[in-house]
Amino acid sequence: MKKYYFIFLIPWVLAVNVAKGQDVGEERFTREESRQICIDNMVTIWKYQNLCNNTTWKLVFEDNFDGNTLDLSKWFHWTGVPRDPTFNSQKAWHKAENSVVENGLLKIISKREQETHWWNGEYVDFDYTSGEIWTNLKFIHGKLEALIKIPKGWGFAPAFWMFGNPPWNEIDVFEFSNERENLSKIHCMNVHYGNKDKTCSSNYIGPDFSEDFHVFTMTWDENCIRWYVDGALKKKLSRYYTAVGLIPVPGIEVDCDLYPGMYVQQPFPRDPMNIVLNVAILNGSNEPDRTTPFPSQMEVDYVKFYQRLPCYSESTLITNPATLNMKDGCFNSVVGTTIKMGNGFTLENEQHLSARASDKIVLQDGFTAKAGCNFTAKIDPSACSSSKGPEDEINEDDFFTQGEGADIIPKRIGLEEDIMSNIYVYPNPAQDKLFIEIPYYEQTVRYKIQLLNAQGKILQRFVTGQSVSMDMNNYPQGLYLLNIINTETGEVINFKIIKR
Repeated sequence: MKKYYFIFLIPWVLAVNVAKGQDVGEERFTREESRQICIDNMVTIWKYQNLCNNTTWKLVFEDNFDGNTLDLSKWFHWTGVPRDPTFNSQKAWHKAENSVVENGLLKIISKREQETHWWNGEYVDFDYTSGEIWTNLKFIHGKLEALIKIPKGWGFAPAFWMFGNPPWNEIDVFEFSNERENLSKIHCMNVHYGNKDKTCSSNYIGPDFSEDFHVFTMTWDENCIRWYVDGALKKKLSRYYTAVGLIPVPGIEVDCDLYPGMYVQQPFPRDPMNIVLNVAILNGSNEPDRTTPFPSQMEVDYVKFYQRLPCYSESTLITNPATLNMKDGCFNSVVGTTIKMGNGFTLENEQHLSARASDKIVLQDGFTAKAGCNFTAKIDPSACSSSKGPEDEINEDDFFTQGEGADIIPKRIGLEEDIMSNIYVYPNPAQDKLFIEIPYYEQTVRYKIQLLNAQGKILQRFVTGQSVSMDMNNYPQGLYLLNIINTETGEVINFKIIKR
C-alpha cells in the first residue's frame, strides 16, 4: 500500500514574486517579462492527473473584417455604459456607430461629442462616445490572436480581452495603462477568477504600440496561460505550483502532471468567456485633457481563435455530441478530412456547432438539427493542417544557415506560417530583414517570391528553391504584401507583413 506524506506550509510563506530577469525553470525571462505567484488558496491533490494536450492547433474562428459592416453573426455591439454604472473609473456613451469596418480593418473610434442619455434612473450628460464589441458565443481553452494598432492619448484605455460571468472569469490579452511618461507603452496582462479581488496582474513597458500594428497572442489551457507580443513570450501563469520549495524562490510550476501532494493554486479562469474589443474613456483625474487627440481609433486587422482538436476521418461516425465535448452557449467545433455525423446525433435548441473539413461533410440518417440551434459547415482545405502557437516554436538554440559562410538566421520571433506548405516567414513585424524559411524537404520546388507595397507596386521579385532573407531597410514603416507562388502547382500563399 502506497503512503503519501504531505508538508503543510504556513500561508504567509507563499507570497513570493520572481524578480524580473531571474532564470526559473526551462524558460528565461528578461526584465520585461513576468512570472509570479498570486495566491488564491492551497489545494491537496489526492489522485494523479495528466493535464497535457499536445494536439496541434486548429483554426476554428476568424474574422478578417473584409466587408463593409460588422458581421453580426459573430459579434454584437455593447451599448450604453459597460460595467461602470456610477462612472467610478470611466465615463463614455458606447454606440454601435463607433465600431466600423472599412478597408479590411475594424475601427473602434473614440470621439469628443456631447450627448445626453437616460441612464441609471436619470438623464446624464456625456462628453465622449466610444465603442465595444463582444462575440456572440463564448470560447474555452485555445489560442486567441489579433493584429492590432492602439490609439494614443491621455484618458484612453484600449483593451483586448475575454470575459465570462458568473463567477468572475477574465483574461486581459492587453489593457494599456494611462501613465503620462509611457502612454501606449505599458502593457497590462491580468487575470481574474471568482471575484474581482482574486486577481493576478503584471505589466511590461514595451515600444509605443500606437505607432504600428502588433500581433497579440494568448494561449489558455486547463493549467497554463501565456501572453506573447509579436511572437515573444511576455508572461506565463500556471494554475498550480508545488508548495515545497517556495523559499528562497517560488515552487515548481505544474503544467501537465499533477501528482498527489500540496499545491499553491493561483487565480485562474476556468469557464467559457466571450472575446471583447473596446476602448474605454477614463474618468476623474484620468479623463482626457486638451492634449488628447479626437477622434482616435483602435484598428484591428484580424481576430483568430484556435483550439487543440483531433482530426476526424471517414472511418469515424460521430453519433453523440458528447463525443465533441460540446458546451451550451459556446463556440463548438469539429474538424476533419471527412466528418460524418448521424445515427442519433442531435443538436438541441441554442446549441452551436461549426464543422470544417478538408474533403467532405456527410450528414447521415439520424442526424437532427432542432429549431433554434446553430449549425455551420465549411469545406476548408487547411481544416486539419496544424498551426503552431508561439510556445510550439523551436528553442532558443535552434537556427539554420543559408549555406557556406552565410549569416546565422535567428530563431523565429513573430512567425507567420503557411499551414499547407510549412513555409515560415519571420519576424513579423520586420525591421532590417525578413526571413523566408523553406523546409529542406521542399527545396526541390521553386517558388516565385514577390514583395508589394500597400498600393500593389512590386518592390522585389525573384525565384528561389531555398531559404532566403529579404532586405527591408529601404522601405518606410507600413503594411506590405508578400506573395509566394509555387511554380509547379500555381498555388499562391499571401502574408501581410508589417514594417517597423
